[in-house]
Amino acid sequence: FGSVDAKRAFAEHLIERGQYADAAEIFRSALQGQFANDVALLYGLARAQFLNGDGAGAQASLDALQAADPHFVSEDAHLIYARALELQGKDAEAAEEYKRLVPYYAGEEARTRYAQLLEKLGRHDEARDLYAQVLKNLDGAPSRYRSTQREWGNIARSALRA
Repeated sequence: FGSVDAKRAFAEHLIERGQYADAAEIFRSALQGQFANDVALLYGLARAQFLNGDGAGAQASLDALQAADPHFVSEDAHLIYARALELQGKDAEAAEEYKRLVPYYAGEEARTRYAQLLEKLGRHDEARDLYAQVLKNLDGAPSRYRSTQREWGNIARSALRA
């Protein structure tokens, strides 16, 4: 698979199979020459690194992506960035990223993960407010939305009962 597109497709296939380290290696091998700052490749690399437990690598790849394209905006990339910071124990920085992410993130995952981090940081009232917001957002929402967001609603409901 010589072409960059073939490498990217193969790396995505490896991610689907849970072979994150191998996927990261393929993405790295594609980030050469004119593709050294390719946004799709850098994002794929960051995803593979994060899924492989390499928070620092994911953060570095997403920083490189942002430097390559300062106008790039992706809620999924932003979520990985916040989670990568959290994975490294950079909880205060992660909280700031979640705070910036929550207003535009489609779905309840970012809000719920932010609440969980605030809970961990001892900011219980803020966390409870976010959990309550998750449940409010789900209450009366279309059934398809409630269905896709069920996991986050269950986490919020459990947290509020505790």
